[in-house]
Amino acid sequence: MCHLTVVGQSKAEARAILHRLKGKGIENLLALGGDPPQGMADWQPHEDGFQHAIELVREAVAVGGFSVGVAGFPEVHPRAESRPSDMKFLKEKVEAGAAVVITQLFFDNDDYYRFVEDLRKLGVRAPIVPGVLPILSAPQVRRFTALCGAKIPARLERELAKVEHDDEAAIEMGIEYATRQCAELIKFGISGLHFYSLNKSYSVKAICKNLGL
Repeated sequence: MCHLTVVGQSKAEARAILHRLKGKGIENLLALGGDPPQGMADWQPHEDGFQHAIELVREAVAVGGFSVGVAGFPEVHPRAESRPSDMKFLKEKVEAGAAVVITQLFFDNDDYYRFVEDLRKLGVRAPIVPGVLPILSAPQVRRFTALCGAKIPARLERELAKVEHDDEAAIEMGIEYATRQCAELIKFGISGLHFYSLNKSYSVKAICKNLGL
């Protein structure tokens, strides 16, 4: 699945990429706002670019031939005015043509359950795929959660404190934590799992083995 953001490029450049992807036979697209480029403190749209992911969803639908996914934030988008407004914008992205929602990482499944329940109440029927991050180190997960606005639950913080300076132990702890998290999500009835693998296969393979997948 190609990940395409609106940040740092003009509308013409984004449209050209969409047409090039279609020409190459790429069918699955994740339409994202994107993170600020390195060295930029706050997210700012290109002066001639799209400002929101929903505009990219509409463009992809207009080009045709794509199954479009979008991002959802169980703990609220960092730039959202409020949780209700964030949920409203996500619903609008689905109504614009998104076929699936993939969530930002989270470590407390209750946040995901509440997120799904509230979206269903709003009439969103698209699959909501949970995004799971297998922890690789204590500093890494603290950096990631600060960036995306996710929280570290107290029980996970206690586990992290034990492996603060031992990345190998942190990886094994991360596998165990993610395995428990995924097992509970599967029991809840999810339609799939999205792993933030960070190009590291070891943890994902171990988690899938633990789950019998």
